[in-house]
Amino acid sequence: EPRRGGAHPSPEKFPAAQPPRAPEPSHIELGRKLRDVFRQFNAPVEFAGDPVVGPAFLRLPVRPARGIRPEAIRKLSAALQVRLGLKTLPFIHNPGGRMVVDVERSDREIVPFSSIRDQLPAQDPVAGCSQLPVGVDLERKLKFADLADSANCHLLVAGATGSGKTEWVRMALAGLLLTNTPRTLRLMLIDPNRTS
Repeated sequence: EPRRGGAHPSPEKFPAAQPPRAPEPSHIELGRKLRDVFRQFNAPVEFAGDPVVGPAFLRLPVRPARGIRPEAIRKLSAALQVRLGLKTLPFIHNPGGRMVVDVERSDREIVPFSSIRDQLPAQDPVAGCSQLPVGVDLERKLKFADLADSANCHLLVAGATGSGKTEWVRMALAGLLLTNTPRTLRLMLIDPNRTS
């Protein structure tokens, strides 16, 4: 278990995330189609910035036209899915006071551990680190769960066969090993899975 003294590394120990990937023509085209669907349902929107291309999702910031309520935009999620042929419902919400439409990418990217390694906190040989890397956000910034926090001391990793659970566990363990020393980290691994 990581020592609590390293539970909250100072912000300067976290390097900046990699710059977001530039949108491709297909992403711009999807945005145009999305805008057309809103217009067809009498809920026109304007783009409020360039698409944000995350590894798994495409975020399209939108601004409702004058006189259009945000609720009118949000309730068109199912219509967008059908009209655009999306596998999952787009998520329309208001993070930070601005409206965005998050669309799952059909061409998900694999995020190699080497691309986020430089975002791990610096190793502290005295206090250690209890920050467990859990994944990257839309801006490719590495997110952590603090194992010293009672809200994160137990984690459940679930998913279908082949969805990447084992790879995630490997990434999480690698993150802990790289930010600790044998003096600040102790691990006990138990694999109860038995196959005949």
